[in-house]
Amino acid sequence: MDTIGLVGTTCYIKGERGTVTGYTEDKGRITGAFVSLAERSAMLYAVVGYAVEGTMTEKYVAGATEINRDQFDVLTGLDKIRKDCGWVVAA
Repeated sequence: MDTIGLVGTTCYIKGERGTVTGYTEDKGRITGAFVSLAERSAMLYAVVGYAVEGTMTEKYVAGATEINRDQFDVLTGLDKIRKDCGWVVAA
């Protein structure tokens, strides 16, 4: 089972080495982690599960997907901030 540690720690997801760079949260509970892969220029978003439900103990990877910049923006809410500020994508 792949596990997730603190920001800045090394982890292995699907056999690839990466570094935890940040988390998403919902109501104070970590729901996902951003992992920058070491061997190639890519970012994964890992859905976080907990070894003991109802606690904040050891976190494991319940699923992981490679994401691009636009998907990162949606997951972090940056897309809404850009829209609210009138950001227009050049054609």
